[in-house]
Parts: sequence; structure tokens; C-alpha cells
Amino acid sequence: MMSLVYSQRGYESMEELIRLTESFSEFMLSQTMEDMVTAAQDGALAGKGGQNFISKLTEILSDDLTTGSTPHFNNMQELLTFAAKHTNNFRGLSHGYCTKGAECKVRNAADPSHCVWCDSYIATPRHLPHWIVIKKRCEAQLAGFDKFPSELKQRFKAFSTALNDNLEAANIIINQLTIKVKEA
Repeated sequence: MMSLVYSQRGYESMEELIRLTESFSEFMLSQTMEDMVTAAQDGALAGKGGQNFISKLTEILSDDLTTGSTPHFNNMQELLTFAAKHTNNFRGLSHGYCTKGAECKVRNAADPSHCVWCDSYIATPRHLPHWIVIKKRCEAQLAGFDKFPSELKQRFKAFSTALNDNLEAANIIINQLTIKVKEA
């Protein structure tokens, strides 16, 4: 009898843990959507997916990103609630958001240069410090690489290529997040 009581308590604890985890996941997704929509309102989304997100959001909101009033949504909060409820594939990365989730083919999130060109990649101003660090680190390592003798440079060519790829990606994202060009 005692074992039955303890096992029942164990099942109840697991169910509560699952409910808490799901609740936290919903909260984080809501925060992510709010971050993305706010950045889109400011015209500050980067990455191929970010540019597509601004385009789609503008289309949904009929070119009025400030009020969020459309035939479908009464305000921006309704849009955020709807998007968070119907989006379950977000993966937060230190350098941005991946909207493909588990379906993403790029498994090396530590090398973000591949993400920049993906339709599912979005970076917001929240991610700008990470990209600045990537840029500075790549520049410093490439400067050190330039001091290598030519025979060593050849041996580590793949390393310098990866650094250059990350530097190019960092420059693209930094430019997209810091330069706001609005059409008149």
C-alpha cells in the first residue's frame, strides 16, 4: 500500500513538472515573439528570415506596424498571442532565432555564418552584442593569422576561411541591425 502511495505522488510530481515546463516554454515563446515584433516595428531585424519576417508582418498589418490594427487583429497583442500560440518551432540561439527548430539542418550553432543566409534565421538588436564579439574575435584572430609564415598559413587555410566566413556574416548582421534605411 505504501509503495502505491509513493508512486502516485511521483506521478503527480512529474505531471506538475511537465505543466511548469510547458508554461515556461509558452512564456519564452511569447517573449521571443514580442522581441521580434518590436524589432520589426523599428525596422531592426537581420538575417534572411528577419527580412522576410518584416515583409510578412508589413503585409499582415497593411503597412501599419505601429497600431497593429487589421481586419484580422484588433491590436499588436492579439497578433503576438496568435503567433505565439501557433508557433512551436523556435530555437533560441546566442546569435539569433532559428524558426525551423528540430528540422534545422545546421547543427553547428557555434559557427553562425551558415545561419545568416537561411530563410529561418532571425536576429534582433538583442543579439547585436554577440555579433560584435564575433566580429572583433575574428578580426583579432585573422590579424594573428597574417603574421604566420606562409607554410603555416597554407596548413591552416581552412581555419582562416572559417574566420573570414564568420567575419562576413558578422558584418552583414551588424549592418542590418544598425543601419535603418526607411523608404519615403
